[in-house]
Amino acid sequence: MVFNINQFFCDIFPRINDFGKYALAIQNGVHIMQKDYIDKLIVNTALTDADFIVQEGLLRTFLVNGYDFRTLTEENSPYNEKFSLENDILVSLDPIDETLAYMNNLPNFCIILGVFRKGKLEGSLIHTPAYEKCYCASVEEENAWIWEKDIDNRFKRNSFSYSLNDENIVFTYKAPDDLVRKLERSGLKVYSGEKNASLEGITAHSILRGKISAFFRTNAPAIDWGPISLIMEKGGGFVTDYEGKREGIYQYWNRKDKWRDSRIPSLVVSGNEEIHNKILNLIRNEK
Repeated sequence: MVFNINQFFCDIFPRINDFGKYALAIQNGVHIMQKDYIDKLIVNTALTDADFIVQEGLLRTFLVNGYDFRTLTEENSPYNEKFSLENDILVSLDPIDETLAYMNNLPNFCIILGVFRKGKLEGSLIHTPAYEKCYCASVEEENAWIWEKDIDNRFKRNSFSYSLNDENIVFTYKAPDDLVRKLERSGLKVYSGEKNASLEGITAHSILRGKISAFFRTNAPAIDWGPISLIMEKGGGFVTDYEGKREGIYQYWNRKDKWRDSRIPSLVVSGNEEIHNKILNLIRNEK
């Protein structure tokens, strides 16, 4: 069958929502048990198992719905062997992104899914169980959209556009200290991923909820940073590499520059053009 990203997302969203509820229930349940002094190892095992169960459940959902594409998953799984090894379509899946937040009973975790055709990102889905919102975008659609609950507590599809915040927060990962200091002197507040920003509620996908203004990094991964960037661009944001170029920004495999598979050299994503340009200028001056 001809693969249609929008139809694929519609087919799997009910189960994405179900497994999001499951992950949230496990998180809430084990931390209630922890208050009763249940062994911490048991708690951590339950949370780790949830990651695997969400992934396995969604892979089964893909198969039940008749989808046969290549897969790239966060966890090793025998289910991966049930999918095609040769297909132009590849679907990436991070069943619980921001594991540290998840294990510390924080709401800023999510399920992230990306759709790639011949190595180029063409569709994104990010579900935030704690906030009951599912953000989506595809190259076939002019705008990003969001499934969120209406006044009758039923999920409804609405258009999504980035809501500007006035806190000027940016998120990065392993940026040089000199660059971080320059950004902070320019009036930006910088959170760095390797310093457990997730425990303060700040992650790359925080940009979807308007909690940060931008994120950037080198060696950007397809499995999570890629899907967020497509949703942001389709939601009115800005996406470039460190040179300010957009060309090839979604090509994570089969790149002409022979960059490593499943990564791109650099990525800057923002909902504010002024901040975007400020980051680019400071990065250029750093070189």
